[in-house]
Amino acid sequence: MNKKAIILAVLILVIIVCGMFIFGFLTQKEVMAPSVDPLVPEPTPAPFTVDRVDLKHFYTESVGAHTLVGEFMLPTSCDTMTDTVALVEDGARALVSFAVIRAEGSECVKNTAPTPFKIGFLAKKDITIDAVFEGEEVEVSLTEAQPGERP
Repeated sequence: MNKKAIILAVLILVIIVCGMFIFGFLTQKEVMAPSVDPLVPEPTPAPFTVDRVDLKHFYTESVGAHTLVGEFMLPTSCDTMTDTVALVEDGARALVSFAVIRAEGSECVKNTAPTPFKIGFLAKKDITIDAVFEGEEVEVSLTEAQPGERP
């Protein structure tokens, strides 16, 4: 065989082998990249629900002030809670409403400690106290404060 034919055959063989390596490298990057299906929605966090709220009730008779103290275990460290009190039925009942504002972010970590709350309102002494959480009625476990105990 002549020298030019041997060099041409070796050169074609080297180009084919290099092409195979390049093709394999590019295909491997495509396989390693995570595939995102635009039709599948991203998972949303499970709704945070509460069935019962434990409240410690303090009453200051001289001014008619009620103070409710308790705590919730919120899902993440970034979540916050709001609370409001509405006096209904001509002031015979206090309706305490709780809601959680869910925060999103990669820096939010799962909560390991309860979040305390303190709610105050003015009303007569023998008021009925009910609660709703995120619009749903929840059971209220009311514990009266001992004399001398402070909120």
